[in-house]
Amino acid sequence: DAISTPAKEDPREAEYDQQRFALDWQAPLLAEHNWSAGMALFQENLTQIHNGIYEVEKGTRRHSVDLYLQDQLFFDYAALQPGTPLSEESDGEMELVPGLRLTQDSDFGLDLAPKLNARFDLPAQADRTMFLRAGIGRGYRVANLKERHYLFDHSHLGYVVEGNPDL
Repeated sequence: DAISTPAKEDPREAEYDQQRFALDWQAPLLAEHNWSAGMALFQENLTQIHNGIYEVEKGTRRHSVDLYLQDQLFFDYAALQPGTPLSEESDGEMELVPGLRLTQDSDFGLDLAPKLNARFDLPAQADRTMFLRAGIGRGYRVANLKERHYLFDHSHLGYVVEGNPDL
């Protein structure tokens, strides 16, 4: 193979760092509930210099705080029938997991993402067990600083990776 683009010297310096701290808590409450809660703190910094000129300003940073809460509930199918008391020896044949995640981001503001997941055990067959899962929720992810601002120029190899500030 012949190189179609001659190599060129195009120095570009970049510094990227990130820090993350997370705290998770789980506790069973009553026989049918398993609560989870937590928080995450995140910070990232990006600086990029090309030929002595800042392409991404020194001190460009983003930080966020996430808080979440969810409950894992277990039920017997029989307990859902009117007039049937909940058994002390629940098989947990149905599981519901409602939850909320709250995110505060320095660049994108406040977001609330709810979810609801369910699992239903189907009647067991002789050689297998089966279950049905369903879920609905709202996902949310912020583009990081590299995805929004970073420029990685390898045009001498045939490609350039450019961040998109509109993400």
